[in-house]
Amino acid sequence: METARIILTAGNVRNHHFYLRGCSQIIPEGGLGGKNKADLGVPFTVRFEPGPTVLTDVDAAKMILRDRKATRAFFEGAAAREGDVVVLDRLGDREISVRLEK
Repeated sequence: METARIILTAGNVRNHHFYLRGCSQIIPEGGLGGKNKADLGVPFTVRFEPGPTVLTDVDAAKMILRDRKATRAFFEGAAAREGDVVVLDRLGDREISVRLEK
């Protein structure tokens, strides 16, 4: 299993996203899309713990998960704060889990 860790900034929490720039090995093949929904990548499953399970891709221009509503629900459910660590685990070819370490 591949794992990546991302330290949250205040801006990440405020804007409901985290950057995937340093962990491209976690993103499934074809999962990078364009800068808007007109140019989607191949969706993959993201299991937020706690939170929803969604199909999404990555906005390659910003290197964030496109489904920011799901990321917001995750941040709220996990009480995410600046300095917390988002842990991404690749579970299979097209599935990752996302959890928080305090």
